[in-house]
Amino acid sequence: MNLLKKVLSEPLFNLVKYIEKSITKTHSHFKSIKFFALVNMLKEYDIKIIKCFSKDIELKKALKIYCKQHKIQYDNKINSINFKLNQSIIYHIIKANIFLLKYFITFFHYKKSTIKQHNLSNNSVFFHSYFMNYKKSSIIKNQYYSNYWKDLPELFINNGKKINWFHTYLKTKNVKTIHTGKNIINNLNDENNFHNFIENYFTIFDYFTILTKWILLMCRIMFLQKKLKKIISDDSRGFLFEFHKSSFNNSFYGSLSIMNLIWINRFNEIMKNINRQNLGFYLCENQGWERALIYYWKLHNHGKLIGVVHSTMPFWDLRYFQDKNFYDEKHSLPFPDYFAINSPIAKDLYIKSLQPINKLIEVEALRYLDVINQCKRISIETNNKSLNKILIVGDFQQNTTTDLIKIIKAASLDLKDYKIDFKPHPGNYIDISKFGLNNVNIVNDSLVNLSSQYDYFITTANTSSTMDLILLRKNFSVFLHSDDFNASYLTEIPGIEYFYDKSSLILILMDSYHKHSIINPNEIFYSGSSLNKWKSLIN
Repeated sequence: MNLLKKVLSEPLFNLVKYIEKSITKTHSHFKSIKFFALVNMLKEYDIKIIKCFSKDIELKKALKIYCKQHKIQYDNKINSINFKLNQSIIYHIIKANIFLLKYFITFFHYKKSTIKQHNLSNNSVFFHSYFMNYKKSSIIKNQYYSNYWKDLPELFINNGKKINWFHTYLKTKNVKTIHTGKNIINNLNDENNFHNFIENYFTIFDYFTILTKWILLMCRIMFLQKKLKKIISDDSRGFLFEFHKSSFNNSFYGSLSIMNLIWINRFNEIMKNINRQNLGFYLCENQGWERALIYYWKLHNHGKLIGVVHSTMPFWDLRYFQDKNFYDEKHSLPFPDYFAINSPIAKDLYIKSLQPINKLIEVEALRYLDVINQCKRISIETNNKSLNKILIVGDFQQNTTTDLIKIIKAASLDLKDYKIDFKPHPGNYIDISKFGLNNVNIVNDSLVNLSSQYDYFITTANTSSTMDLILLRKNFSVFLHSDDFNASYLTEIPGIEYFYDKSSLILILMDSYHKHSIINPNEIFYSGSSLNKWKSLIN
């Protein structure tokens, strides 16, 4: 990593997958940890011979290298093609070219746009957010009410501030093109709120700038290939690189390298051209692009920046936890001035992992305020009625939601007596009819509004909607992918039912006697509709 850091620009290095450590964008971290467990077993039992019956190419390569290092006899029992397309550099280069061209075609119509902002921008507050998960009824009235931010922007407006909104465009069912999104936000602008898409300003000059930088990046990495291979082969843990090879190629040759250069280009352009923002907020998930925002926010001398951890912080979500040395000036990655956290559980995890407590601010859980208020009105009772209506709740990860739907399809005969509906994630709309589930209806209302209409809920480990269901005291089970971490926040809560396949799901549903979850919301989130913690921060 030190060698890569020397040849890459600082903002680009900060965006690569190894730094982000996302467990949803790649399974390489999960495979690495499983391999360490295997290594511990080999050492404990002093294994001398290994017979491998796996078809997993990455596992076989890593195991072969490890056995050679430790003089263990390796016997591959299943012959298979020793090649994976996504580990090919050529494959990633072709994908990168296609990706950049598609991005250019999608956003080029706005080449003549200029960055618009309030005339009184020194008196404004910067908000970065995804353009989704808003109240559709507010859009009809030409108002913007984000379910991520709730009433927080209004608190600033009531204190005489203006809001500069910069949205990241995401294709959703209601906003299928950025042209539609642009028409919507033009109608949302008023004397207190001004909306922009960060994609608005992509010009043909930007296209060729990114293409040139990408070519130079590939040349530098190719020049280092021999040195990198030598470093990896000499490292006692170099076998782990077999699990990360695809991520490496994507980060430096593929579509991810293009997207990272786009993030750098966009945030540099925006932060350079807007007037100084004294205060800024963004939804913090510790994704790579956030470090581009932070880096250029600070480079262009804007004010305090607060990363708002708007959802949950699961134990296994490695994005939220850094080596403590990364916070010092010598090794520092770009971090906001403060992290606003919404949960005592998250705070405890944060402190136990040696993160700096002076960067923490406790705030109310904006995303869950409606659910918490609803929770306080729900009577505590036992549900021993039979199940009739089931709601499947999708998440942002397409592959996880798709695998869940396939299980539902496989169990369709066993579920024929249930009325089943599907609620997709707003950022991951899936046409469920393609899976042959023609009797399953799509619903898009909030879980708070839908909760009373269903007897049972099925969701995934990757979505924070499980917390809504806990607080609403609803019966549910969680799909846990067999080849992934249990990334659920619910690992801190006993009694949660998990399933992995059709059989385990049916076993859970056969038990028609369920108890509602009884939990004090204050044990999970900082709550209070008066937003006293947020008001204290603002003041």
